[in-house]
Amino acid sequence: MKRFITLAVLVLLATPSFAKESKRLIPEDNSILSDYELLDTPTAAVVDYQSIAVKTRVFNNGGVTTGALFSVHQRVNLGATATLENLIGSSDNIRFVRPDIQAKFRVYDGNRAVPAFAVGYDGQGHYYDFPKREYQEKARGMYLVATSELAPGFQVHPAFNFSDFESSSFFGSIAFNYNLQDTINFMFEWDNIHKLSDSHVNLGTRFYVTPFFFLDLGLRDLGCNNYLANGSRQLPERVAQIRYISNF
Repeated sequence: MKRFITLAVLVLLATPSFAKESKRLIPEDNSILSDYELLDTPTAAVVDYQSIAVKTRVFNNGGVTTGALFSVHQRVNLGATATLENLIGSSDNIRFVRPDIQAKFRVYDGNRAVPAFAVGYDGQGHYYDFPKREYQEKARGMYLVATSELAPGFQVHPAFNFSDFESSSFFGSIAFNYNLQDTINFMFEWDNIHKLSDSHVNLGTRFYVTPFFFLDLGLRDLGCNNYLANGSRQLPERVAQIRYISNF
């Protein structure tokens, strides 16, 4: 019963019938706007002012991550996520992972010649190790991302990040997406670029069910043949995400 109630609450958070009429991110001039995030990687876009973006993600072993991102200023987004492991399925070992925060500031709107830029912080990692109280796949941490339109509907999003202040290691990512008339969005990400052996590829497809309700289906960590810090093997995984944007 506890499992059913928790899952129901997470689903209701992402259901459009419980919120007001919403709008897509539509540019008022020639500035570059896009979805604020692809499958894993960020873009330079932010959620519209006085809007809220809710995301629910289902991943390996019955895990569910849900979160909300608030637009508190025309250029600033603040939010948080929380994860429950083993929520879906038959396991009785449902575990709550610590909440994590997100923030983004859109530095420059960009135009057709110059990319848009944003800086941000993403504390959501993957594969949480409860005994060590840390993520085996570290969070993105602080990042700088640019978004540029190469052709109508076709965008590129290069980014740099460092995961924590204890390490001076920088990582990179580059993502591409092709938005077909706001009906379907094809996404490609090459992420965690530091050592070639540690990087991985994500593929995803976004379906715009309504102008404010999106469904993502994706494959993460393609090409991975690594072992995490706790000795477990990092394997590709299938993920599904529901995204919903509303006004407040």
